[in-house]
Amino acid sequence: MKPTQDFTAQNLFWMKGRKISESIKKNAPIDKAGWLELARETEEKIALGTFRFVGLFASNASGKPALSTCNAADALVLRKINGNIRRAYGIRQTQRAQAVKLARTALSEQIPKGIISLDLKSCFESITPRKVTEKLRRDAKVSTQTIHLLELFLSQAKKFGTNKYTRGLPRGILVSSTLAELYLKELDNRIARMEGVYLYLRYVDDILVMTSRPSQAALKEISGIIATQDLLLNAAKSRILDAGCLCAFDCSHSTGKCPCRSKCICRRTPDNLDFVDYLGYRLIFSTGSALRNPACYAMIAQSKAERTKKRIYLAITNFKKNKNFALLSDSLRYLTSNVTIDKSSHRSRLSSGIAYTYDQYEEPKSPHRFMDCSLDSLDKFLRTKIRKLSVSTPLTYMQRRDLFKNSFVYGHKNKHRASFSQSRSLEIKRIWTNGK
Repeated sequence: MKPTQDFTAQNLFWMKGRKISESIKKNAPIDKAGWLELARETEEKIALGTFRFVGLFASNASGKPALSTCNAADALVLRKINGNIRRAYGIRQTQRAQAVKLARTALSEQIPKGIISLDLKSCFESITPRKVTEKLRRDAKVSTQTIHLLELFLSQAKKFGTNKYTRGLPRGILVSSTLAELYLKELDNRIARMEGVYLYLRYVDDILVMTSRPSQAALKEISGIIATQDLLLNAAKSRILDAGCLCAFDCSHSTGKCPCRSKCICRRTPDNLDFVDYLGYRLIFSTGSALRNPACYAMIAQSKAERTKKRIYLAITNFKKNKNFALLSDSLRYLTSNVTIDKSSHRSRLSSGIAYTYDQYEEPKSPHRFMDCSLDSLDKFLRTKIRKLSVSTPLTYMQRRDLFKNSFVYGHKNKHRASFSQSRSLEIKRIWTNGK
């Protein structure tokens, strides 16, 4: 039997899923019978109009105010609302790896191109919930019961957060991501239909556009579209540039048949390589006369490399303060390895790490001017910090040997794995969070 949009006990029970979130685990039923009983009680409350979200509390997500719930019934209803909307509109989250592959393919093409990399500022906080619920009512794709429960949740969410969520969508709740995707669909369609745009990618609030027009002209039009959506651009994280020779957009010859190309000696940069940061990668591509033999490489975005270096520094600083060598060793191993976080069920094991996050990592031929974004640069930084630690703090031979075993290059190339309990993983992450 397939799920419907109705908030029946069976449909709500299906929302339990395999994974129980940490916030509701303490108050959640312990067996199937308990979950079924909870689903029946929730169905009855919804039918009588007495259901309320009673477990909401203010939390934190990536340093920003967020919302969570400690109530299992809340979680079931919110997941059902989210599922109804996603199925009705066919909302699918863009896959990060696929988006990066498409970007690299487009950047590797010979045609001159304008490249616009944008970041939407405070995306969730800029979306008015009322506008999204009004769209749901106009489209009539989801049940009125779904909309009623969503509005009930958004009304109760106003009591939380630094801005009381009177304007924006609350972070930390899955349905907010779905509502944001729904709201941004119009933005996607309008930019993708712009003259000259042949690639448009958006992953949450990161946007990459490639156009046959100069980037400055395209940016002006895109900025206007974004403004009409009541959204803001983060200028500090946005970048525009043109790939090709200096006259690429003024040449009257047709693309691919230009007799000027073979004579072009244009150098847009000293090495005819330029870059754009996208989804944690620094994408390095050919420009100028090198566009005759284009290529696109993928390294680590400089901001991500700096964040990793800061975490190394914080781990060592924490050791100097607390003298907990085991925690220092685990912290560096966590950063340089591919991590498995142990769960009670084998199916729910989570894997992450340098080889997963940067599976498309590829450097230009050495020497190149992007070494600060390389794995080797991270290794050099790590080794330098360990040597300085060895001088300032007495370490045994075996302790130094243990620390020097860690390597970003080795962890990525050989997909070296390490396993940590969930409690240990949280302990390591607290070092980085408390050090900010």
